[in-house]
Amino acid sequence: MYRQKGFTLIELLIVIGVISILAGGLLILIDPGKQLAKARDAQRKADLHEIQNALEEYYNDHGQYPVACNDDAASPSRHSMTGDNWFPQLNPYIKKMPKDPKNIANYPNSSTSFYYEYQSKKIGTVTNKNTPFPCDTTGQYYELGTHLETPGDPSINWDFTEFWHGWMVNYVVTN
Repeated sequence: MYRQKGFTLIELLIVIGVISILAGGLLILIDPGKQLAKARDAQRKADLHEIQNALEEYYNDHGQYPVACNDDAASPSRHSMTGDNWFPQLNPYIKKMPKDPKNIANYPNSSTSFYYEYQSKKIGTVTNKNTPFPCDTTGQYYELGTHLETPGDPSINWDFTEFWHGWMVNYVVTN
């Protein structure tokens, strides 16, 4: 009796179907979009930490932090949407200024905007969240904010109220 070597077309299709179902289920479990968002959030936190270190070096050399306020035309707030050299005062302290992994602004839909923002403000100086924080022209305080993509991230420490002219952040570091 003659016996064929190999697989029949039906057997191959069944194996391909089973592998496709397993791969699809694995893709749902892994959720690459969510994993990429977590990775970008980790990069954002690391970038803000790097900027904070540069700010501390700047403070040690100058006795104050750079003054940058949204209500002061002479020293406006700094944000990563203005280009690669978005914070020129920190050039001696950082080789390359970090920018948000997405670095996009979708005003007025701020929940889809991702960038870094620096302001000379003292968090906690205003009790009404609808009133902007006053500018600190002494250079003793700052806030540095971004928008984390992962809603359940335990690092989120800002209630998404206005940070500057309607731009929203949900993660802020300060001195």
